[in-house]
Amino acid sequence: MIRVMYISAVLAFALNAAAQFEVTQMGTLRHPTISESSGLVASRHYPGVLWTHNDGGPQFLFAVNRFGKLLGAVWVPGNLIDWEDIAIDNAGNLYLADTGGDGKARTHVAVHRAREPNPYRRNGIAKINRSWYLRFPEGPIQDCEAFFVHGAFGYLINKRSPIGVVNMYRFSLADRRQSIPLQLVSEIALESPVTAADLSLDNQRLALTTSDGIYLFFLNGGPASAGSVMPLYFDFHDDFMEGGTFFLNGFLASSERRQLWFFKHPAFPCRTPAQLEAPLENKTARVGTPVRFVANGNGCPPPQFAWIFNGQVIPGATNSSLDLLSISPADAGVYQVAVFNRYGGETNSALLNVPLKPDIRITEIMSSPATGATVQTADWWEITNFEPRQMDLSRWRFNDSVGGLIDPFVLPAGLVLEPGETLILVENLSPQAFRAWWGANNIPTSARIETYTGSGYSFRASGDTVFLWDDVATDPVDYVTRVDFGAADPGVSFIYDPTTNLFGTKSQLGVHGAVKAERSSDIGSPGRISE
Repeated sequence: MIRVMYISAVLAFALNAAAQFEVTQMGTLRHPTISESSGLVASRHYPGVLWTHNDGGPQFLFAVNRFGKLLGAVWVPGNLIDWEDIAIDNAGNLYLADTGGDGKARTHVAVHRAREPNPYRRNGIAKINRSWYLRFPEGPIQDCEAFFVHGAFGYLINKRSPIGVVNMYRFSLADRRQSIPLQLVSEIALESPVTAADLSLDNQRLALTTSDGIYLFFLNGGPASAGSVMPLYFDFHDDFMEGGTFFLNGFLASSERRQLWFFKHPAFPCRTPAQLEAPLENKTARVGTPVRFVANGNGCPPPQFAWIFNGQVIPGATNSSLDLLSISPADAGVYQVAVFNRYGGETNSALLNVPLKPDIRITEIMSSPATGATVQTADWWEITNFEPRQMDLSRWRFNDSVGGLIDPFVLPAGLVLEPGETLILVENLSPQAFRAWWGANNIPTSARIETYTGSGYSFRASGDTVFLWDDVATDPVDYVTRVDFGAADPGVSFIYDPTTNLFGTKSQLGVHGAVKAERSSDIGSPGRISE
């Protein structure tokens, strides 16, 4: 292992005090397929993994560890003309900067995005899922070997300038135009050719790799401020130094001669307390269903996580998400996450509600009205609230035996049933038409009547099923209640028998409150249950 001590130079634009730093050859890229390492970036999902690629082709992503050992190689299909750098974001995306000039006749440079692959699968494909084709405001393309991502923008820095100034450009990652003009955002006084760029995890420092060493900018208000701040300069000459990334507690640079140089100095490690990007979300879920709490955190060093349930630490729960595979009523309560690193952290909590299925019953169905009525008739059914409390049925859903949760009818918002109250649901008839059919004396004046319309909700006279789901169910079998009924006698409803507590008995005139409709021969007891 090569180990050398250096003192940083005092440049006209740099800090006016020398700073001691250490450079160590951490490893060597020995695998023959990595012939000219051009870009280098540290994974944010797989600790200790680095991604690199050759200058130009062949188009492979190489996963290596800190010592240069090859972990895997992933093919990137597509046409990358002059691949120069690689960047990463917090969402698991890699950005491939096809931004080299090298005298090629190009009107645009390009940046491509792919999901970060699993480095331990040894081989595979990293498919490009988005591309940006970029043009320079000055006209002809410039040779750019440095690229990084910050927030909603991608940033390019050109390699060299004859007047000792390099330009920083940016473009919006949301821009979907086929030809995107780059925006000049900063001019940086720098005579060394810039071969790579990386932004620290805390977004506070920008490091530029050059053949003369590393320039570290402490940003003040975003990347564009690099043109107005004085950098720390780490003087280390290597004509073949091409890639660079913040890594562990320092900065790691790759050389086209295969060395991995590690720069150590107190300015490289980040010191940002851990924090949550968004609060936890309260959850409501049924018994037997899965629940996931997600805590997206950031900080530098990267945060650690701990999960707590009703004040007790959950053993082994140290990931950024907490999965409850099949909940029971005992899982209801307060869930808390602590996100922390050595510089601090914070906590947040959310409530998991596991409601039991309420006592809502289907109490009558007419699937085949009689013929010969003097008014329009239709299928109808009713539900009754047997709970000792109000029940909000807003956005509850129902369907017959076909369709399930794919195309249910959704009850309107604000539909509340009092204890013991019955709701009549009638297909295609207004409440006024339904009352005209049955007669004012046969329906309680307080009866609730709702109209539903739509394709596929008519009941089959030969037999059918009615399912009722609440507003949170995602599995068709997670219904609140259901009833099955067989072939109907025309004009006779199926009822819930309050004596046996069973559904499926056919109405008989004078039994359990059954009456004959005023404008037809139909028998039923809409709006009431009577022993």
